[in-house]
Amino acid sequence: GRLREKEPYQALAVRDHVVMLHGRLRGKEPYQALTVLDQVAMLHGRLREKELYQALTVRDHVVLLHGRLREKELYQALTVRDHVVLLHGRLREKEPYQALAVRDHVVMLHGRLRGKEPYQALTVLDQVAMLHGRLRE
Repeated sequence: GRLREKEPYQALAVRDHVVMLHGRLRGKEPYQALTVLDQVAMLHGRLREKELYQALTVRDHVVLLHGRLREKELYQALTVRDHVVLLHGRLREKEPYQALAVRDHVVMLHGRLRGKEPYQALTVLDQVAMLHGRLRE
């Protein structure tokens, strides 16, 4: 029932549901989540206790979705409903519908990703991913 620091990439059981293997969170049941109550984030290959909704880096492959920590593909699109946005290469928690500028002049308004100037309006349903600093479908 406690989180203990292990050697890098060593299997670490969290309540016998989630293990850390090769820098990724893997569940005995596919993609089973660490609950927010555990207040655990995988940062830089180590499991550390963090404040609720504290920023997680994209390279950690862990994002906060629907109040639970889930493994996602790198740079996968996040919805406003998850209260998490990608800003300057980091995942940060924001209030719903808050306008946020991302590098490529994209703002998130009213649950949609809208582009300014050369960027066409994109909805979250378009599954926009941020790759190498650019928005790609």
